[in-house]
Amino acid sequence: MTEFLNVDVPEKATREILYATGTLSNGDTLHVFVNHWPSKYGGELVSEPRRLKAARVLRAKVDSIYGANSNSNIVIMGDLNDYPVNAAVKDTLEAVAFNGTIQPKTLYNLMFKYCGSGSIGTHYYAGEWGVLDHMIVSPSMLDTKSNTYCRPDDVMIFYEDFMLEKNAKGVKVPKRSFKGNFFSYKGYSDHLPIYLDVQLNAKSSK
Repeated sequence: MTEFLNVDVPEKATREILYATGTLSNGDTLHVFVNHWPSKYGGELVSEPRRLKAARVLRAKVDSIYGANSNSNIVIMGDLNDYPVNAAVKDTLEAVAFNGTIQPKTLYNLMFKYCGSGSIGTHYYAGEWGVLDHMIVSPSMLDTKSNTYCRPDDVMIFYEDFMLEKNAKGVKVPKRSFKGNFFSYKGYSDHLPIYLDVQLNAKSSK
């Protein structure tokens, strides 16, 4: 089943959030949200209300899923155009760092491990690596006794030389396809992709 969640921002059209749910090979149900939240166009303070709206729409849908089943398997991914510590992500969506303790109906942002590393991120801007792309999971996804689970370190940034190029300062940065009004067929994106390994165990026949 798929659904498009509308983010109503009258002053500037923005992308819908894709919600998909299905049954895995082990019989478990997985809920997946794919996001690309409004950019910082016009400045961070001016654009922040748009991302706060996206966060509220997403959190409301997550809460409705938890209302039906508090142990639901949920994965939220995408370019949120905010860092893990920004208000839309941390306070409105309530996606927090995992501290080793699983709390019900919480959302855990697995990308916190890359924050402040300085050497890698998903986006390079103003001489610094940052994390704008997120992988967020529900508590049940971090329960290794579940049939469907992941570990905090199972999220990775895909970082390969063919996706990078050296900038004017000799730093390897994402090889963009668009550079202003110029398009390069040899480029990829101004962001590096991320991925999550999910473990599936067969359900017990007992």
